[in-house]
Amino acid sequence: MLLESGKYFIKETKAPTGFNRYTDVIPVEIKVTYGDTPNNGTYIVSGPSLGLTSVDVKDSKTVLPQTGGQGNLIIYSIAITLAVAGGVIFFIVAKKKKKHTADKAA
Repeated sequence: MLLESGKYFIKETKAPTGFNRYTDVIPVEIKVTYGDTPNNGTYIVSGPSLGLTSVDVKDSKTVLPQTGGQGNLIIYSIAITLAVAGGVIFFIVAKKKKKHTADKAA
């Protein structure tokens, strides 16, 4: 389909597999100059080559929230410290119980 001069708007309705759909509307302006007499079977004097035009779409990055990082490092450090402290307390209590049981038997 050959388009006349004017401003057009392009919207992606379906994205290729593995890609997100581009949600912005892309304005496109097509400029065609027509003459009064045909030249090579057309009245077009200047316009997009072969009736085609291309549109450059700037890639945009989606900013995702950071997961992991410093917040999780602090939580993991506290959890490891509490686990080690719990293990130490368990062995101290077990040793005291064993000593107390041995003293009673003697």
